Amino acid sequence: ILLAAASLSSFGQRESYHWYFGANAGLKFSDTGVVALTDGQMNTFEGCASISDSSGNLQFYTDGVRVWDQNHTLVEQGLKGDISSTQSAIIVPSPKELHEYFIFTTSGTTNGMQYSKFDMRLNGGTGGIVAGVRNKSIVSGAIEKITAVKHANQIEYWVIGHKQKGRAFQLFKVSEDGVVESFGNINAGRNLSDGIGYLKVSPNGRKLAMANASNGTIDLFDFNPKTGEISNHITADSITPLQPYGLEFSP
Repeated sequence: ILLAAASLSSFGQRESYHWYFGANAGLKFSDTGVVALTDGQMNTFEGCASISDSSGNLQFYTDGVRVWDQNHTLVEQGLKGDISSTQSAIIVPSPKELHEYFIFTTSGTTNGMQYSKFDMRLNGGTGGIVAGVRNKSIVSGAIEKITAVKHANQIEYWVIGHKQKGRAFQLFKVSEDGVVESFGNINAGRNLSDGIGYLKVSPNGRKLAMANASNGTIDLFDFNPKTGEISNHITADSITPLQPYGLEFSP
């Protein structure tokens, strides 16, 4: 469960101070420690994401379908993720506007990968989805894996997904211009038959790891945070009966 909530390890520190996940569960981190939270309204089976501002104040959280604001009020229930998607959502701050965020969602092959823009100025300052930038499809046939990491310039962000058929990673750059066109069908890794299991980038942006629950393998790659290049694939094969699902890097 904790692995499912730790989606922003490479973005900063206070932006990940609030975690909401599972059955109304939550944690609040601070410079002095961590406490349990019981005010969360989300009840989700798998993927979820939360975001705080640079001061550690909760902004909103989502299960990829519904979004709750900082007051735990339901403000959206039509995003096209899936509560049974391994990584149903990830939240990326806008490099241009401090009050704007992009919510990327995955639902396996049903709806693929999409994104919506969340603006904290809406609804009297508690935020909402921007009209016209809601469920924008960017990858059809995407599997349940998605991760994000800061670009080497420390301003923009990479968002990384994977298609179901073939060995194709899908890369997008979140810049001051918004979500920039895909950088790939980057052929690396293995031909995946399903999407169950995590995709993660290391905090320094140099490694990319992928857990594949169905075939009992974990893949590791080098990642270039400047160019988006994925290379030097190695794999741990045949570790069944284990089914690797969540994974995380130590800083």
